[in-house]
Amino acid sequence: MTNVSINKRSLTVIAEIASAHGGDVNLLKEMISEAKATGANFIKLQIYQFEKLVAGNNEKFQSLKTIELSQSEWLQILDYSSEINANLIAEVFDRDSFMLLKGRSEIHGFKIPTADITDIDFIDLICKENKTIFLGIGGATNIEIEKALECLRSYPDINFVLLHGIQSFPTKVEDCLLSRIPYLKEKYNCEIGYADHIDAEDSLLSFTIPAIAVGMGATVIEKHITLNREEKGFDYYSSLNPKEFSDFIAYIHSSNESIGPETDLNLTPAEISYRNNMKKFAILESEILAGSPLQSASITYKRTSIPGMTRGEIDLHREKIAMQNFEAGHILQQENFE
Repeated sequence: MTNVSINKRSLTVIAEIASAHGGDVNLLKEMISEAKATGANFIKLQIYQFEKLVAGNNEKFQSLKTIELSQSEWLQILDYSSEINANLIAEVFDRDSFMLLKGRSEIHGFKIPTADITDIDFIDLICKENKTIFLGIGGATNIEIEKALECLRSYPDINFVLLHGIQSFPTKVEDCLLSRIPYLKEKYNCEIGYADHIDAEDSLLSFTIPAIAVGMGATVIEKHITLNREEKGFDYYSSLNPKEFSDFIAYIHSSNESIGPETDLNLTPAEISYRNNMKKFAILESEILAGSPLQSASITYKRTSIPGMTRGEIDLHREKIAMQNFEAGHILQQENFE
């Protein structure tokens, strides 16, 4: 059994090639190699048979016919991926495409497209492969998600992630709906990922939107990659070039690190250091003699070279007695009193 490791304290980045290869096997091999070199955890491919995906009278998607790869070409891709140890995730759009990949060690997980979220038999078939499932939920209703989850949860040994996000070539900022990530996480009590499709030409938002998604609780980020976006080939709208993708991975992991673990408000070593350097502590304005109560001392508060007693601590110790004489300028410590 192969499962992608997904947990609440880690972040997984998927480089999605999708249709960017334009039907060129050699170009797809180069893309897989470049995607692997970026440091992405996984590389996602879309595999389909046109006749089983698009109705003959649907002119909108006829371009998919021109870039369709044959089964023998896909086998070349799988063998090449094995040679270079590329970790693949496959988004399969029909049963024959899935069966072509069945048992292949290069495939570390499967994405189920939102279009097939109601095909429970198909989901069940994929689950039997015992690999991580990424379930696309963009545009899906709560009822559709719940029925698919019921199937996924009937396989307790399988890791699964719900992938929020839609592709609208490119997706508008207002359509990202990142606030749904914590909602989905709480409602369905499972890992949530984000499939990003923001305009790659926006150098700030193409990095920032996925970082916000991570901040909202996403543990998987799916991002498109291409070799040269300026050529405006297939799926270029939201695709980063390889160097950009490498920078994106570094950025997104730094963003994730900034969130920190889910914990209480106990101070970290960095916070303690900040407190000790920046907080004002009690200093004697005049001498205090041994046996005198702290409440009789004349005290001011300043930043000091070493940490001392805060205003709150002074208030708690006002009835205590000085253990010895202390001169003006002394930084008061709790151990100075009994």
